[in-house]
Amino acid sequence: RKKIDKLKTNVATKSEEIKILTTNIDRKQNELKSAKQNFDEVRFENEKIRNEQDKLQQLMAETEVSKQELNAQINALKQETDGSKAEYEKLHKHMLQLTQELEDNTKSKEELTNEMDKLNKEIGIKDVVQKENEEKIIKLNE
Repeated sequence: RKKIDKLKTNVATKSEEIKILTTNIDRKQNELKSAKQNFDEVRFENEKIRNEQDKLQQLMAETEVSKQELNAQINALKQETDGSKAEYEKLHKHMLQLTQELEDNTKSKEELTNEMDKLNKEIGIKDVVQKENEEKIIKLNE
């Protein structure tokens, strides 16, 4: 009878241990699922980064080709410019002429602005005098 009770106690203890181990296994499986999910997310992000790097390398190659094309165009334009000094001097002379006209116009604008400022001051003084006269008239009428 004692052996049976002892065996029952052992079975109950082992059952509890099995429950604990089962709970631990479930928890570990959940942790494993979470870790796998995190790993999948990291792998997905890495793939995105690799794709972006590939695009960036392609863009860099295209940029280098464009740069070479632009350099070729620049060199061609330099040769054209070197070959047309007379045209350059003509344009330079015209640019100097336009610059002089701009300076003259700026000077005229400044003179007109000064004249407008003077007129505005005169108008302001006349307004003050008129207001003073109106006040005097009102006082005289009282």
